[in-house]
Amino acid sequence: MESIDRTLPEDFKDLLTQEEYEVILENALQAIGKHTQIESVKEGEIRTSDPQKADNKMTFSLRNVARKCKAVPIEEWAALIDMYLGKPLFNEAKHNFFMKDFEYAEPLLKVVVRSRFAFDDASLERLAYREDIPYTCTFLVLDYDERFHYIDKSLMADWEMPIDTLFQIALANVGKENINVERVELENLEIYAFFSGDFSAPYMLELAYNAPQAVGMLGSVVHIPSKGKAIVHPIEGNTALRYIAAMIHLVEIFFSQDPGPINIRSYWYYEGKFEEFPLTKTEEGKQLLSYPEKLLKLLKG
Repeated sequence: MESIDRTLPEDFKDLLTQEEYEVILENALQAIGKHTQIESVKEGEIRTSDPQKADNKMTFSLRNVARKCKAVPIEEWAALIDMYLGKPLFNEAKHNFFMKDFEYAEPLLKVVVRSRFAFDDASLERLAYREDIPYTCTFLVLDYDERFHYIDKSLMADWEMPIDTLFQIALANVGKENINVERVELENLEIYAFFSGDFSAPYMLELAYNAPQAVGMLGSVVHIPSKGKAIVHPIEGNTALRYIAAMIHLVEIFFSQDPGPINIRSYWYYEGKFEEFPLTKTEEGKQLLSYPEKLLKLLKG
């Protein structure tokens, strides 16, 4: 028996009113119900089951859907929700075909960057991923049918390809994506903003190759608040902390409002590697951001 909680979740209140949430929920239930069985709704998550496969259960979070809806007029919400949720997420026969024949899978192979905290340990054990940026996961995916299909490590044997080679191919494919890059100056700071639907965050993984203009002699400060937005400051001198102070509020807005939120951490990108700017607490309880040790040494010459 269905158990539907229509109460606006506490962590949705920064996005929606109760009435807006009910509109989104009702449209989501109709869309998902076309291809699977609804079990329950609780705290913004729709849980489903497949009557034909008892172990085939899925959970749909409405937060990203809500963020997408808020970007368009309410009159377009029903069509948008149906586009994202109204068809089966997985065509098993098609997926198995790609996993058998790498020639067809190769142009579809990409990576996505997601928050480490969005996945449980069981999922991470099963999926093909690596950690390129602290507190995130870089997942291998196949990009087809307007969705990302995360790759199960147990199904990769027929490709007969080293995992590092697969990541290289996937990153090269991401580098071909259409990313909108804008250069601005703020308080005498050079800033590059990267915008796309899904690929701004993984585009950062090969920043020196994809956008060398955004990398200074001492590397770059990189923010990846969401999958579709990244903000970068090339470092030529002692400007990193001033840049972070100037931009952190905007980063927090992107994180709280965009689909696919990742985090608000500040990263130092140097020679292809990412390191977090250390954040410590003072005795008064205030948070203090400082330079990574290696960057500090470079600044001191």
